[in-house]
Amino acid sequence: MMSKVFVGGFRSMGILMLVVFALSLMLTMSSSHAQGATPNVTGLTVSAAAAALAGAGLGIGVTTYECDNIVPEGSVIRQVPLAGVASDALGTVDIVVSQGECVCEGGLCIDWAAIFRGALALLALAAVVLIGILLGGNMDLISPINYFK
Repeated sequence: MMSKVFVGGFRSMGILMLVVFALSLMLTMSSSHAQGATPNVTGLTVSAAAAALAGAGLGIGVTTYECDNIVPEGSVIRQVPLAGVASDALGTVDIVVSQGECVCEGGLCIDWAAIFRGALALLALAAVVLIGILLGGNMDLISPINYFK
């Protein structure tokens, strides 16, 4: 008699676990179906990407711009999350949009920010040398090496 109750308990536990597993599987499938997959908007213009995302119940999140020699100006270079991935809880997709071709001369692309930083460094160096000359050529007064002695 005792063994029948014990075996019956295991059988009930097995059925209960099967029901819980089936319910959790159904909930997972329904939530991923409700979220939907992120559409591929790379290569589309910003307005076409916005329309494609709106059709999937999503919107454009953060938009950044960078030059690209392949993707035409105003088109999406890449997106986060990637196409096919379940959309996030915020319902937005971040995109990077092409500003058009990078400015290149002779195969060398010009980075105006780097040129500015280089010119600023040269200006600072010239100021240090000028101060040294005004101090009578005594560079010991402004040399950083003297600060660590």
